[in-house]
Amino acid sequence: MARYSADFIFTGTEFLPPGSSIVLDAEGTILAVNPESPVDTVHLNGLLMPGLVNAHCHLELSYLKGKIKPHTGLPGFLNQVNAAYTAPRYEQEIQQAMQAADQDMFAHGIVAVGDISNRMDSITIKKNSPVHYVTFVEVFGVVEENATQRFSQALKIRDAFRDAGLTAHLAPHAPYSVSGALFKLIGESGELLSGMHNQECAAENELFELGTGDFVPFLKQFLADDQNLPISGKTSLQTRLPYLDQIPQVLLVHNAHTSEEDLEFASKSDSELFWCFCPQANQYIESKPANPLRFVAKNLNVVVGTDSLASNHTLDLFEEIRLIQNAFPTIPLAYWLQSVTVQGARALLLDARFGSLHVGSQPGVVHIPEWQSKDSIPETRSLRFLARPC
Repeated sequence: MARYSADFIFTGTEFLPPGSSIVLDAEGTILAVNPESPVDTVHLNGLLMPGLVNAHCHLELSYLKGKIKPHTGLPGFLNQVNAAYTAPRYEQEIQQAMQAADQDMFAHGIVAVGDISNRMDSITIKKNSPVHYVTFVEVFGVVEENATQRFSQALKIRDAFRDAGLTAHLAPHAPYSVSGALFKLIGESGELLSGMHNQECAAENELFELGTGDFVPFLKQFLADDQNLPISGKTSLQTRLPYLDQIPQVLLVHNAHTSEEDLEFASKSDSELFWCFCPQANQYIESKPANPLRFVAKNLNVVVGTDSLASNHTLDLFEEIRLIQNAFPTIPLAYWLQSVTVQGARALLLDARFGSLHVGSQPGVVHIPEWQSKDSIPETRSLRFLARPC
């Protein structure tokens, strides 16, 4: 058993008062969180906090770091990724890139990740990683008649992860890339958790509302001439979210063009919704981060992800927070620290174990000695695990 205090202790929900301490056993389980520091307490400079939760990543795309041109807009980005993904594959390069990304996330204090997978490539790395992965097996298919086939293919991949002892759920890629029939199958699949990329660019809503815009030529690559675009006269979220009402919890990622009307519509969903922001990916693809202010004002469940190294230069959640805090300085740092700890854990159904310093949790305890303020992240920081996640 060991007792620690620090200049700052963030529990996942709040900064503790000065003089507080935490007690850990040898396995890293939190035994107590106390408002005082007895004589046997070890005091540390800087910050103690739970390990971080990255709500959205694409580990499989790590080999595309530096290979995708930035600032092309989402359709242009997707065309580049599709071209790279269907090109000849170099399995050793892909595995090495995933391994390096996995190690890099852990080195940056990340202990749990909501990760998108389209293949089984990442199973071995995830099994052997100190990071806990919740895999979202991404489902694609815009042709209504192919829905059953696409669904069966995704089930095989999901079950391969589960057979390896890993947590995995089915998830539609996005409103525009999954047919109504395929959405229906996913919604009726009995999953407890799912998610999708949502309203990442203005063209997504334009497609559904008007049948025009940059997504039309993108989708025409996959549709025959007699097959229809998903025109509904409503936004993409309002068109597709009802298909997922039978799934208890849904993670919506990006949300850069989600309106007040969309949020009002979403508030009536039967699912508990979590809204994930990936500031650096939006900067990379669309040249600016999404605006979280209306989500914060409505006290919605907000979390943060890094997206992939195809759309980011680093998988460091502190850099995500720094970018969005600089862009929207009225939101306090403690809010964003919540979003990458307890809220991220809740979004992935991991909050009994991860995301907060509460009695019985095993979240991994991160120590950052350079931390000097409740209001800002130090530009230069080292990081170590005082206790590794169990």
